[in-house]
Amino acid sequence: MRNSSSASYIILMTILCTSVTGLPSNAQIDINYQEPPEVMVKLVDAPPTPSVWISPGGDWMLLLGQPSLPSIEEVAQPELRLAGLRINPVINSQSRLGFYTSMKLINIASGEEFIVGGLPEFPRITNLNWSPDGTKIAFSVVKGNGIELWYLDISSKTAHQLTGPILNDVLWTKSFQWFPDSRNLLFKGVVESRGKQPQKSMVPEGPVISENIDKKSPVRTYQDLLKNQYDEELFDYYLNTQLFKVGFDKEIIPFGEEGIIRNFSVSPDGRYVLIEMIHRPYSYLVPWYNFPVKVEIWNNAGAVIRDLTDLPLADDIPQGCMVARKHGCKVAKDTRISKSQCGEGQRG
Repeated sequence: MRNSSSASYIILMTILCTSVTGLPSNAQIDINYQEPPEVMVKLVDAPPTPSVWISPGGDWMLLLGQPSLPSIEEVAQPELRLAGLRINPVINSQSRLGFYTSMKLINIASGEEFIVGGLPEFPRITNLNWSPDGTKIAFSVVKGNGIELWYLDISSKTAHQLTGPILNDVLWTKSFQWFPDSRNLLFKGVVESRGKQPQKSMVPEGPVISENIDKKSPVRTYQDLLKNQYDEELFDYYLNTQLFKVGFDKEIIPFGEEGIIRNFSVSPDGRYVLIEMIHRPYSYLVPWYNFPVKVEIWNNAGAVIRDLTDLPLADDIPQGCMVARKHGCKVAKDTRISKSQCGEGQRG
């Protein structure tokens, strides 16, 4: 009886051990993303209401289809967090960029609809801008390796590519603008000679020291700020841009000097361009839009003809409503201005 019990115990333990060791560990199972029932997929993937854009003359309506949710591929893209920006380094743009997936034109008078031709397969369309005369629409197309500039000709209902994937769309400001002739565009492009991304040294050169000497600087708490010298190098690398001029002949012409162009605006007559250029010193306390900014006027050949002002670093803006950065000193080439006229201590 005892031998029988011992034998039964050995057999039972052998079965249990075999069963346990035969089960794979949870950490070693490769499980793909699972899909819910088809009815749930259709509910979640149902397209949202199209976005509507009306032409300047009020004669055309542009319907823009948009996806319901971003794909796993999109949300898995790399992301850099620099000076309050979240950057996708692969395409030189803001990360998790919203986009449209289709374009349809409707003649408002007749109600006739036209599908836009010439678009790439599975397009990701963003940053649309009607031409001043309402006959064309400029827009950008997001590709896997960058962002391209395109335009839609309303008369032919066909889209045309103007550039390769060279647009720089890192900042929240516009990346391109029409000239008043509705035949040429000015856009921010990646600097061709910038080389490879800077590599971080494995050995730090020293500590990061912040000083506040002889002044009070009450500031808000921001996220994703610069933290060290390497972040500054990445900021320069991805935000440094070159303006280019391009027309329907697709000839791309450099316009002015490269730099960290915060914003630009073509004058109504097309003779001048207002330029806002970010420059050092940067700050580890505030985002990019509070960095020093030099404001200039360029002519239509890209040459500087007037220095308007140079706004200093705004790292001392107090908390609360109705506050603004200090004025910079006006530095017009043909004007002499004293310190008292430079707006020292003024706000507005």
